[in-house]
Amino acid sequence: MQLIALNINNLTDARYFAARGVEYLAFQFPNNLEEAPAVFKKIETILEWVEGVQILLHCNENNMRLITSENIPFNFDGFIVPLASHWHKNLLDTEKKVFIEISFNRCRTIETFNKTLAATIHNFPILLLWKDSQIAFNTICAEILSNNQWHQAFENTNREVYIQIPALSENTPALLKYFNFKGIVISAGEETIIGEKNYDTEDALLDALENM
Repeated sequence: MQLIALNINNLTDARYFAARGVEYLAFQFPNNLEEAPAVFKKIETILEWVEGVQILLHCNENNMRLITSENIPFNFDGFIVPLASHWHKNLLDTEKKVFIEISFNRCRTIETFNKTLAATIHNFPILLLWKDSQIAFNTICAEILSNNQWHQAFENTNREVYIQIPALSENTPALLKYFNFKGIVISAGEETIIGEKNYDTEDALLDALENM
């Protein structure tokens, strides 16, 4: 099962997740041309210290027009883009990988989920990302596991699906065992001190996932 680490914005996180064997490190794409040089320089510097991982650029609806490869001064492997922008002309001819970001907890019904997938025009892989901390992840897991239609919905997508695991829950093992997800998405946090960070939470999650 593949791993994607989101919100990489410092060398400490990049080296940690690379050492833990994630397949993809995802960096936030700059919001405008003015901040692009500084953002790209920071990413370039980080990438000098990591190897063995693929690099994704995480875009939003406001910066899609900037995502031509000619604007990006380092090698990278693909994009994460919002559902509303996955049809953007800059993606139609790209040879890079493209992942579509969908808010998992806003597709809580089978009908909403199926309509959301029907709105996509490509068979790009899907990232089901967790956007609302007010709804317990364990609650969503329980709802999905109790409804066999979810299994049918995931099976009928005919595409790769990655799911974000914000934290371990009692239903996480069953969720990952029952559904044939292509991979798992985890999110990096903020450094409290440059070069220093406590990874106990990430270690617990990744250790548990390795043993599932």
